[in-house]
Amino acid sequence: AWWPLKILGTLRFARVLRVIRVILQQDLSWTESPNFQSFVGSIIVLNALLMGAETDVRWGCWSYFEQVFLSIYVFELIA
Repeated sequence: AWWPLKILGTLRFARVLRVIRVILQQDLSWTESPNFQSFVGSIIVLNALLMGAETDVRWGCWSYFEQVFLSIYVFELIA
């Protein structure tokens, strides 16, 4: 019964491609503004601080922060 999982994986991939297409069709000129660039810079600094804290503090929720940072970085790359 592996084929239902394969179908679900294909549908998930199609959904991701559709979201990327919608994002790319938008006017993203605001991502070149100094405010957005400052925001991304502050996210990089915050990520570095949290990576340092992650090495010292054992906490199960670090992966949630990593996913948020990853989402922001991917958005910046495709924008």
